[in-house]
Order: sequence, then structure tokens, then C-alpha cells
Amino acid sequence: MKLEKGDRVRVRRLGSLDNWCICRVELVSPNGMSVGLRVEDGAVHPKDGGMVTGFLPVSLMRDQAVEIATNTNLEMEIFKR
Repeated sequence: MKLEKGDRVRVRRLGSLDNWCICRVELVSPNGMSVGLRVEDGAVHPKDGGMVTGFLPVSLMRDQAVEIATNTNLEMEIFKR
């Protein structure tokens, strides 16, 4: 999974039927294994309840995405610029 600044993605908690959260990639680490997503529409509902809006720090490893603050596995679909 290779993301670049400006890419648009949609994310939701893995295994859920939650509505998709639409985000834009704002930050990409030099090694490409962490990104910062700015939420444009919606929210991610972590496994422990509540919701995350505004900004999502995400770790990317072996085709897996994890929201760092809540350690929530994410399903992610990428829409290139």
C-alpha cells in the first residue's frame, strides 16, 4: 500500500459495516510506513467506542492499516489523485 500526499482514501474499522470515512493524505513519513489523514467527511469508530474525527495517524504494514491512537485495525480503499 503506497500512499502519497494528496491521495484520497476511505477508511472504516476492519470487519465493521460502519459508514466510510473519507480522508485526504496530508503527511507521509520518509519510509512511507506512517501517514496522517485529514478527515473530510465522516468519522472512524474505534473498537472501544467513541469516534475519531479531524486527523487520523495511521501505521501501514504488510497491507494492513492501523489507527495509531486507538490501535484500531482499518479497512482502507485508495483513490489516487
